[in-house]
Amino acid sequence: MASLVPASTESPAPPPVSRRQFLYSSVVAGLTGASAALANERSPTQAAPLATSPASRVDDVDDGLLPGAHPFWPSPRVTLITDHKKHRSRGSGLVIIEDRWLFFWREANIHGASDPDSVVKMAESRNGGQTLDNVRTIYREKSGITGTDIRARLMGNGRIGIFGSRRDSSDRIKGITLKPFFMFSDDRGRTWQTQVLNHLRAAMSPSFTFNEFPASVGGHDTEGFAVFCSGSGMNGVYTKDNGLTWTDRKLFDNLGGEVSVVRLGETDRWIMICRRSRGENPVYRSTNLVDWDGPHFSGKTIGENSSTILYNQGHLTWIAASRPYHYENDASRAIPVDGEIFKGLVTCTADAEAIWADPTKWPAWSILMYLPAHFDGTFVKHRAHWYMLFGAIEDPQRIASPGKKGYSQLGIMSSVAAPGAYFSACLPGWLAESIPQS
Repeated sequence: MASLVPASTESPAPPPVSRRQFLYSSVVAGLTGASAALANERSPTQAAPLATSPASRVDDVDDGLLPGAHPFWPSPRVTLITDHKKHRSRGSGLVIIEDRWLFFWREANIHGASDPDSVVKMAESRNGGQTLDNVRTIYREKSGITGTDIRARLMGNGRIGIFGSRRDSSDRIKGITLKPFFMFSDDRGRTWQTQVLNHLRAAMSPSFTFNEFPASVGGHDTEGFAVFCSGSGMNGVYTKDNGLTWTDRKLFDNLGGEVSVVRLGETDRWIMICRRSRGENPVYRSTNLVDWDGPHFSGKTIGENSSTILYNQGHLTWIAASRPYHYENDASRAIPVDGEIFKGLVTCTADAEAIWADPTKWPAWSILMYLPAHFDGTFVKHRAHWYMLFGAIEDPQRIASPGKKGYSQLGIMSSVAAPGAYFSACLPGWLAESIPQS
């Protein structure tokens, strides 16, 4: 099978790439721009290797080339790393260590948290997600108690930690939220120790970020971490001993659901953005991760869509999912950009100091990526590049009903092509049929 070859810079400009062609080429080939125009020559059921070019070289050196307008500038590279036979969303994690990438995800039959077969799995890869090895279940409970909404990160002294929600699936609509769990491994994921945090003040579920909690604000520089959880308000859950013990505190009455928290460089300042079912999304500020100033209403109205925020080179980038339920013909949970309704990710980038001074002044959305995505917002910076792990190509009906199966695949979006990145599974039929083959 021939490799895709990027179009020469000396060739005439390729014809315009339609939105669906862009979707196809960015998912299947991991390419954008001129190179994407070649991708529609390949069947969507074939594995398509990424082109080798300066723009898609293996991330094996810290070349100092950081993104421009957003951390995935100029275009995100997408790699799908699992098949679509199960539903892989509602929590994921990526930990990059010396010689391998460790993937973590929640796997179930449906999107909803009420699935009694919901488990937490992990896998290893030594080629940036081209293949997954040693896929295994690392968290499962009995009696209809499920593990979901996980967040994973590298903690102090090489420890890998996972913080997750527990649900009682006897309520087959939403699942009853219980006290959360924390598990950790000190041997790169071979063995795990798990505890249910029954001493916390309320049942709660973690949000999108698993933050460092430095000594300068009362934590610990190598063993201090904070997780922000919704449940009877917004709660901060803190550890100063690498997850051996946790304390919690109610921060404020929650205006919505999950939140995302980011530190402004090395300063003792943090910004929190919040999910909200209706109205403007609120922003909070903190100088210690415990006391929060707000809400400041952002001018952004993204409905129940999930979103996250990251800091890069003095700028804050807000990324949100646009998720109409039915592809192209239902505006539910869509975030229009210039009047266009689509499934994908939108973004805006602002000067961090300006947002700290006035959290209500954000620029307009722009389109980051076309892709049917259920967004978990797990970001990792490795060397000079950013990687985001997410649940992709969710079934168009967004099935979450008992007795019916849904699916979504696990994917990586990056600012550089992942090493040896391949499209490793067939596209779902409903999406493959929508892609032009001419």
